[in-house]
Amino acid sequence: MNCKQIILCLVSCWCLLLYRTSWAGVEHGNAGDAFAAEFILTARDLVQRMQPNQAVIRQWVDIARLSGAILATKVRTEENLQLGGHTVDAVNIPTESLILVNRDRWREYRSALETKARLTLVLHEYLGVIGAEDSQFQISGRVIGFLNVQNYSPGTWWNPLNPVNFVAMTLQRGSANCILGGAVFDPSYQGQRMELETTGACDGAYRRIVINKLAAINAPTEQIRGIYHHFEMKVYDANGTQLGEVDYEPEWGRCVLPEDGTCRLSGPIKVGGVEFVFWYQRN
Repeated sequence: MNCKQIILCLVSCWCLLLYRTSWAGVEHGNAGDAFAAEFILTARDLVQRMQPNQAVIRQWVDIARLSGAILATKVRTEENLQLGGHTVDAVNIPTESLILVNRDRWREYRSALETKARLTLVLHEYLGVIGAEDSQFQISGRVIGFLNVQNYSPGTWWNPLNPVNFVAMTLQRGSANCILGGAVFDPSYQGQRMELETTGACDGAYRRIVINKLAAINAPTEQIRGIYHHFEMKVYDANGTQLGEVDYEPEWGRCVLPEDGTCRLSGPIKVGGVEFVFWYQRN
C-alpha cells in the first residue's frame, strides 16, 4: 500500500469519528474477503514500486506479465489452508488463475515487522501463476531485497468494506407500461433513505419501495477494520399494506479495488413482487 492509499484510509477514519451510525451488538465474520483484497492490493503496490526500477527488475521479473496476472487472477482465503496434509501459507493454481491464501497465516503477515515476508509471499505466489521458477524464493527474495520496502502494516481502515452505489429493481409481474427505476446511493454517506414507486399503468402491480442504508463499524475482534453498510428494503402496495421486507448486507471485500470495474454484489433478491440486484458501478 503506497503513501497515498494510507493517507486516504486515515482520512476515512477521521471522517468516521465525526459522523457515524451504528448498530449495537452486531458482529460478522467476513474478514477473509477483505484479506483477499489486501493480498491483491499488496501485489499492485509491488508493481508500482517496480516500475521506476525496470532496468534492474526485468532481469528477474517480466513486469508486464506480472501485471496481467494480478488483473486476471482470483484470490480466495481459507482458514488453516493445507496442501498434502501440511499447513501452507498459500497455494497458486495457474490452470484456474487462482491463488488460495491461508487466512490464519495472513493475519500474522499483516504485522509491520513481517513486511518483507508478506511482500515476498505475495510476489512468490504471482510468480507461480505466470510460470516463473521461484523455488526457495530465489526471484522474489532478490526483488524484495532490491526494493528495500520500509516496514508498514496493511491494517488500515476500509470505508466502506462493501461499497454499493446502485440497486436495480424489476417488477416480477405487471405490464410493460408499469415502470420501476433503480436507486442510486453514495458509498461515502453512512446513512441514506430512498423511497421509490412505480409509474405508468400499473393497477395491481403498483409498488412503493423504501430502502434504508445503515452503517456500522465491524467488531473489535476483527483484524480488518472499517465501516460496512447494511440495507433494509420494504415493499408496499397501493393501499399502503406492507407486502414484505428483507435485510441485506453485501459481502465484504468485493468491488473495493479501483480496477475491479463494475461489480455485481448480489443475485436476485425477491420480496413483495420486486426483484433487487445490488451493484457497484464505476464510470
